[in-house]
Amino acid sequence: MFVERLRIGAWVMAALLAVVGRAQEPAAEAVTATEADDAESAWSATVDLSVLTGYLWRGMLINDEPVFQPSLTLDYRGFSLNVWANYDVNDSDEAPAFTEVDYSAAYSFACGRFAASLGYSLYDYPNTYEEVEDEDGTLSRHAVDSTHQVFGYVEIPGLAVVPSVTVEYGFGREETLYASFGLLREQPIAETLTAEVSAGLGWGNRGYNRYQVEADRSALSDATFGVSLVWAPVDPLAVSASLAYSYFVSDSIADAAEAYGYDAPDALVGGLTLSYAF
Repeated sequence: MFVERLRIGAWVMAALLAVVGRAQEPAAEAVTATEADDAESAWSATVDLSVLTGYLWRGMLINDEPVFQPSLTLDYRGFSLNVWANYDVNDSDEAPAFTEVDYSAAYSFACGRFAASLGYSLYDYPNTYEEVEDEDGTLSRHAVDSTHQVFGYVEIPGLAVVPSVTVEYGFGREETLYASFGLLREQPIAETLTAEVSAGLGWGNRGYNRYQVEADRSALSDATFGVSLVWAPVDPLAVSASLAYSYFVSDSIADAAEAYGYDAPDALVGGLTLSYAF
């Protein structure tokens, strides 16, 4: 079954960064042109604008209707700040509205053959509510609490197939631990066109699965596969088309997710992303 799903599955998360210059004050005589160029090239900024057929995350189809997901990333010498959001076009009581905004800070560095990142994220959920049973037995709507996490990421770049490992520890209402192993293959097709194929396998501890789908056990969580085409006609601009397929590996997690309200055990989402560096 795993092999059959691998053949039809698709997943990609395309991230395109381009270095841009920053306006500089006239350099003093002691500052050379090369030093000024180095200072400019240390900065980068990228805007990603994605339109998808649904919001798919770690096997969970959070919204099965079209969504808009913008993102802004600022980077300086390995330090980065990112703001990402999900905008529900419909399929929610508050739509159209932003239902999630994530703020992240990270530091990326090289260590021998490895490339690694360490960071912190805050997940905020505006216009998102859940029904809670009060002490008197009545149901009331409450805003969803923000969640926090620290994370680490490591990959071995330069290989034909790039392996990676991500570990995330979340804290807030629940202490959660989620780890995933990924593989990525990039294949140039033409001077401005690149194909990407990826696969990932995730695992969640008891706290993670209990928080996400009310499954009180540690287990393999989701497998995700994908393909994408990235077209970069000019240096600051890129357009990517992606197709993502994800499913729950564990039957017990799939059953819990379905009972919780998600489409399970699998889901398929397509999307278009416009990326621009400035």
